[in-house]
Amino acid sequence: MDENEFFREATLHICGNLVLEDAMFSIFQFLRKKMPVDRLFLQFQDVGLNALRIIAMATPKKAMKVDLLTPLSSEALQEQRDLVNEYRQQKKPNFIWLFQDNPKKYPVIREVFELHKMKATSLMVIPLGATGQVLGGGSLVLTTEGDRTFTQQHADLLSLLKEPFSIAMSNALKHREVEKLKEILADDNRYLKGELKRITGDSIIGANFGLKDVMEKASRVASLDSPVLLLGETGVGKDVIANAIHYSSTRRDGPFINVNCGAIPDTLIDSELFGHEKGAFTGAISQKRGRFERADKGTIFLDEIAELPLLSQVRLLHVLQNKTIERVGGTKTLSLDIRVIAATNQNLKERVKTNQFREDLWFRLNVFPITIPPLRERKADIPALLQHFLSLKTKQLKLPGIPAISPGAVRIGVRQSDFTQFSGSKNLLMLNLILLLIP
Repeated sequence: MDENEFFREATLHICGNLVLEDAMFSIFQFLRKKMPVDRLFLQFQDVGLNALRIIAMATPKKAMKVDLLTPLSSEALQEQRDLVNEYRQQKKPNFIWLFQDNPKKYPVIREVFELHKMKATSLMVIPLGATGQVLGGGSLVLTTEGDRTFTQQHADLLSLLKEPFSIAMSNALKHREVEKLKEILADDNRYLKGELKRITGDSIIGANFGLKDVMEKASRVASLDSPVLLLGETGVGKDVIANAIHYSSTRRDGPFINVNCGAIPDTLIDSELFGHEKGAFTGAISQKRGRFERADKGTIFLDEIAELPLLSQVRLLHVLQNKTIERVGGTKTLSLDIRVIAATNQNLKERVKTNQFREDLWFRLNVFPITIPPLRERKADIPALLQHFLSLKTKQLKLPGIPAISPGAVRIGVRQSDFTQFSGSKNLLMLNLILLLIP
């Protein structure tokens, strides 16, 4: 095999995989057929610890991630500085180090190999980076064992691969960093979902009493992908029921995106819901993903759907019909896999008659309506709700125990509370009852 063919085939092995361990194992197997290599590892200088850290290694059997730290003595650190200075002074761009004849006489090599109980008859070290630069103080090390040793011919052949090695290892390390950030993001996502469940409650107060019919309907529709329309007065807990439907469905591992349609200005609602392309309007300095796009593979909850402007209602109807969107200012059609849950405290049928809400959109959303009764219509839930809010308040105030409720106080509180004052707000009513009922 001539040098050109060697370079071409080796580069394919080096750059053929972004996973660092797979790339190292592939090139190790290739080089093993051309020279007596028994081990290949990637190491970096940990400046803060005055140490060398091996992060990946390949042997004849496998390649693996490792984390082998070698604290260096002052003698080894000085030798390392001398070697780096020597490298930077070289005029040869493909310069590599070749250590023959008892390489353990060098302090750096001796300290690394003795600490980790590795054997070496000879070494070749490829500094990663262009001439005068070292990629994060990193290098790729090849070793032999037993009677076999590297020769200058092996070093000359390997020197052809310095640039592909530098590029591939840099890309692989960046890919590893991206994977690490993805793991952190996924962990944060799991944590936030857990916090959301903790805040809204794993169980819904009143699920076995006043909300029993609501929860039965929510349970039946959770396994389906059909739209759900939640109806009820302000404060009855439509968002809690929407959460329960999502986390009881097959989409529970996907995103749950909550949108308050009444809180977004009319001029921004299309951009918020569907996203926009860079330069779509003044101030659009970059591309933005909309709420629908973020809800892909999950659920989008459109609260206060009656407040959606008519033009945005047209686009929402298109999403429900075709499961596709286009960003504002864009021409590319994006396919979505989403489940829509809408909620309102208004009579949509009456708004259709007054041309404030599109009739075709109402038909699309009204596939499975669930009406959530206000608290004044489910007084049986008051004791459980009172206990729930007392528990929350006890935690907030860091009280040693939950205050006791006087005998008969719940009955008195319910009788003395004017339920006609409250549309559905549990918090206001419960605060009134707590002040009234605690002895």
